[in-house]
Amino acid sequence: MHTKTDLLEGNILKSLILFAIPLIISNLFQQLYNAADTMIVGHFLGDESLAAIGACAAVYELLVGFALGFGNGLSMVVARSFGVGDKDLLKRAVAGSLVIGAAVTVGVMLIAQIGLRPLLVLLHTPSEIIEESYSYIYIVTICVGVMFAYNLLSGLLRAIGNSFMPLAFLIISSVINIVLDVLFITQFQMGIRGAAVACPHWWVMLLPFVLFALIIFVDAALQERSLGVGLRAVAAAYIQLWGYGSGFWRAWWRRCVLGKGEFEAFSKNFYK
Repeated sequence: MHTKTDLLEGNILKSLILFAIPLIISNLFQQLYNAADTMIVGHFLGDESLAAIGACAAVYELLVGFALGFGNGLSMVVARSFGVGDKDLLKRAVAGSLVIGAAVTVGVMLIAQIGLRPLLVLLHTPSEIIEESYSYIYIVTICVGVMFAYNLLSGLLRAIGNSFMPLAFLIISSVINIVLDVLFITQFQMGIRGAAVACPHWWVMLLPFVLFALIIFVDAALQERSLGVGLRAVAAAYIQLWGYGSGFWRAWWRRCVLGKGEFEAFSKNFYK
């Protein structure tokens, strides 16, 4: 079965539909995640905390929208390089995107730290909740670099034709974020700050996996000139990573923690 999805050859309409389906699902899933996040804060922290998050929603959406637009804009250059099959140009485009992304991130963080409170005042945030709103959005802006990095790497994956992996990472990260929301708010008693802290945590945890998938996908897809091969290479890499990784952890647990001998620990695997 030929699984190649090429936006330059063959049935372009079919390829566009296959490419767009994960994007549509991502948008729907993002809305469901936002609704679940709002329900958690409203249920455990009450109306004031919910209003505080709502008061700085415009600032948060501005940051997210800028991160998405920035990542998509840089990914256009990468998409052109990938389309012509120029490996050297592709490497320079990816490296340049990362450098520009780092510089812009630092600039946004500095501007946010200086103008955050005046912006909340300008938005007529009620005095009763402005401190809580500020504490929430302040933590978010401190970790804005993680948000930018995640969206940039996801944009680069989409630029080379892989819209499925960003969807998979979004689903995983959203589940992690909801769990961390409940944990930080109910167990650690962090209040509205717990909801803010939970956001960057799942981005930090997923960044290495996104970068790992990006490197494997680009290398395999360029070598074979097939996006299908790139997707299968990413799947195979993670299967191997899980298989070898879980095997090493089981071996370490049996030998170092349980103190079993070699023949006893691996009798079912290597010895009869």
